[in-house]
Amino acid sequence: MFLGISALSIENIAKRFEKSLYHSSCLYEMLFNVSFSEDVCKKLISYSENIEMLAGKVYKYVIKNMHCPFNEAVYQRLIDEITGTAINAIFFDRDGYIDVSYLHTNLSALNTYQNIYSLNYMEFWDLDNRCCFLHKKYHLPDIIPYTKPIIFYNRYRYAGLKKYRDLVESMRATYQMIEYGYDLLIFAPDCMDRNDEDYLDKNDVVSLTGYPSETFIMDEDDIYPSDPQNLYEELDNISKIDVFGVSPYGDKSLIEKLAAIGQGTIFVYQCDPLQIAEWKKYLPDGFKFRDSTELFGSK
Repeated sequence: MFLGISALSIENIAKRFEKSLYHSSCLYEMLFNVSFSEDVCKKLISYSENIEMLAGKVYKYVIKNMHCPFNEAVYQRLIDEITGTAINAIFFDRDGYIDVSYLHTNLSALNTYQNIYSLNYMEFWDLDNRCCFLHKKYHLPDIIPYTKPIIFYNRYRYAGLKKYRDLVESMRATYQMIEYGYDLLIFAPDCMDRNDEDYLDKNDVVSLTGYPSETFIMDEDDIYPSDPQNLYEELDNISKIDVFGVSPYGDKSLIEKLAAIGQGTIFVYQCDPLQIAEWKKYLPDGFKFRDSTELFGSK
């Protein structure tokens, strides 16, 4: 938390995710016949886990408890719905947008870099638009004043599925309903072992949304033409890179991209030997490891 933004701590995001999941329960129930009561949310959500891990728990819970066949269409719907829950938790609290006051003095190190690539959906300090957002930049909607709890709904499901659309309309009296779509940002739950044969990372998720497709068959309510994306192509032709705040347990495709670059510095929190050992499994010897405080100072 090098910028000192309390609202973006793992614990506070997890608490907002829990509340967002509870408020969005009826959308999950309509699509998957799985609901999230307060008790279920409390049992699922750990305040010490990051949002991808929490999303993975929701993914597994729905798959385990739903009463319909699992196929590509169900997978896409589930990823979309979890993404809406996650967006809500990242950017909003009960009073609206989260408080993003931060420690400006901790940003001086960024001035030494020619290019900055972010895995976040927004950098509140990026007033000069220096960042390239690898998972797309999210533009916050104008929803002032905040008079009701916020729920995100999928705009493509709203367009294609009447029952979903009717439910969203019925919820407007109680909630501030905000639309989103898979084309706005890229999110994937951490729900599989990276070494599993059927592992899917963010690059696989964005590939599922490219239509028409000869190999991927969807229900007509879920088909929306789009071009396949080549995730992380912005990192091609880079000769050296410094990496901060990235987990060695994250996207396989991203780590493969870093390995292809071949050299740089990985900043690791407290030089955690377990994380460094994990990084070394995938990266060549051209990378060195340093404590994250050497870049941005103490947390």
